[in-house]
Amino acid sequence: MNELTEGLILTTLEAFGEERTIYGAYHLLQGKRSAQTIQDGHLFHLSGFFGLLSALTRDSFTSTVKQLERSGCLVLQNENYASVTKAGREKSREFLQKYPSIKKADGWNLKGLVKPFWLRLTLYVQALSHLAAGENEFYPVTLDRRVHRWVKQHLPTSIEDRQLRLDKLYHELTALLEGVPAQEAEIFVQQLSGYKRYGLTLEQVAAILKITVIEADVLHQLLIQRIVRTVRGEKKQFPLLHLFISDLHESQSLTASAEKTYKLYQAGYSLEQIASIRKLKISTVEDHFVEFSLQIPTFPLRDFVPESIQEDIKRIVQTKQTKRLRVIKEELNQETSYFMIRLMLAKLGE
Repeated sequence: MNELTEGLILTTLEAFGEERTIYGAYHLLQGKRSAQTIQDGHLFHLSGFFGLLSALTRDSFTSTVKQLERSGCLVLQNENYASVTKAGREKSREFLQKYPSIKKADGWNLKGLVKPFWLRLTLYVQALSHLAAGENEFYPVTLDRRVHRWVKQHLPTSIEDRQLRLDKLYHELTALLEGVPAQEAEIFVQQLSGYKRYGLTLEQVAAILKITVIEADVLHQLLIQRIVRTVRGEKKQFPLLHLFISDLHESQSLTASAEKTYKLYQAGYSLEQIASIRKLKISTVEDHFVEFSLQIPTFPLRDFVPESIQEDIKRIVQTKQTKRLRVIKEELNQETSYFMIRLMLAKLGE
């Protein structure tokens, strides 16, 4: 397994500090959209890592953790919890120094922008270069019909405008790639298709650069995130590329299932009634309410957690330096449920 994958796993486990299982780290890095994973990302300030290792399998993750244990970077406890050693913490620091862009990763907030931007850009470059050369037929790099519609709507109609647009796109992309490490720029450029040019797959690019596909994927994601942030913040300098994200929004605050639950909640139904209507377990609906506490600023937390208990939970989290439910529960009265604690932790993780 490569250094980048090991570094991401180790840094995530270090942040967890034995508060979550190793598979909590896997779900976060793999990009699982569950209430617990979303909460963990916010609570441990790891939302930027969300989905960075989306191609990593559970077996590969477990194998990497075992390798980190053998190398003395961590100690496994009960197979599911990991304690990062001094050597592991040093390795994590070295990793962050070698890959400074990791510190600016914004996987959770930008997940709704990165993939659409890339798909639109690759098809747009392919289509525009063919049309500018007078060639109307080519095999599109993506079959996503939504992307096809967007590209068709934004392509110039005249030959002169097509060439001007192509030149403008080239200059904006060139400006964005200035200062980017050569390896990352290579991953980006080599995947682009154009007239009489076939873009390489990520696997092919990784083979040329002698890195793993997962490493190439992570570096590619980080670069697209950087481009999207820059384009969004400097619209005047990159007006054409800004067009590619102008109608897109950041990651949806709620999962699709939680959104349905929220509509019922707004209509006045209780948690139990929602579970009955949607034929869901109470625990699943509780997961949705935890999402509400985390993602919706106006969510009335005091309707579910009395203010006195809110203060008690805050105090325990601070004094015990823990976010483990069982430890917090043991310090509270019996009337305080795990659901209340989870709601409050979600609010503390904003």
